[in-house]
Amino acid sequence: MREVESFGIIPLRKEGEQWQVLMVCHRKGGHWAFPKGRAEEGEFPQESAVRELKEETGLEVVQLLRSEPFIERYVYSHGKEAVQKKVTYFAALVKGTLRLQAEEVAEASWYSLSAAQDALTFPEARRLHHQVVDFIAGLANGSI
Repeated sequence: MREVESFGIIPLRKEGEQWQVLMVCHRKGGHWAFPKGRAEEGEFPQESAVRELKEETGLEVVQLLRSEPFIERYVYSHGKEAVQKKVTYFAALVKGTLRLQAEEVAEASWYSLSAAQDALTFPEARRLHHQVVDFIAGLANGSI
């Protein structure tokens, strides 16, 4: 089984008292998830994640919310080959105006944290989202 790795940002903003997360519909596959992509040669994981966010959405990272990443793992088929994928995400406050990379992203939308759960396509992404919700709740309670 071939293994591949990607890096992404879980883009967050706070509107009033409500946290929101940006999700993108990836043109390839048509699934809703968080922005991500593969590292370029010599890049560190956070660098790749920040670059991919900027390329796919036009948004910039204001602040990483924690140094420990969120990890998503899954297996998919590429033709007749099974591929083990690991995606390392960093939760971050972001800013800017959405400018989607047409080749990669079909559409994007900001969701409340509660609504995002239902919009995510795959169970792995929903599990990851649940971890993010718990993390944000810890921020709100001052325990993080």
